[in-house]
Amino acid sequence: MKKIGKFLLPILAFVSIFIFTVSSASAKKFTLDYDTYNVKSIKTYKTNASDSSWSGVNVKVNKIQVVKLAKKYKYDSANDGKFKISGFIRLHYVIQTGSKDVNIYPTQGTYSFSNGEQHQSDSLENWDGSISSHVKKSGWVSIPVQKVSGVNSVRAKFDANYDTDNADDDNQYHTYDMNINF
Repeated sequence: MKKIGKFLLPILAFVSIFIFTVSSASAKKFTLDYDTYNVKSIKTYKTNASDSSWSGVNVKVNKIQVVKLAKKYKYDSANDGKFKISGFIRLHYVIQTGSKDVNIYPTQGTYSFSNGEQHQSDSLENWDGSISSHVKKSGWVSIPVQKVSGVNSVRAKFDANYDTDNADDDNQYHTYDMNINF
């Protein structure tokens, strides 16, 4: 019996260390800017939201991710101050320009959610801005949310413009205002 115990004890110790290592290594993480968050779940929704109402530019949001964090984290927003968050809502944009170079800024937008919260995106995501004519660009916009559970729609507002020498061009500036259910 003692020989079996001497043999099994090291094996059980190895197995318990192995199980702990595997479960720790499989924990989900989400990194935004230079901060890493432990994640409870990530759910991705496909959407078909689009707006092509301005200057030959087609703006699509083809995916929305709801990132639920494993615990509440303190978040220091450059625009909205300090608050605790339970997750992030992420919008994936695809922008196709027409015959003009444009400046478009979804990463600097204001986002309102079905739970009554409104926040600005203030991360270092910066794939937008000046986009040349006939170019397709895409990227994520991540917005911190205090109460992510139950959020099922977002209103996205952001600005765009193009350069012109025509002082009478009333179409030079545009504000996108998109309501998206998911």
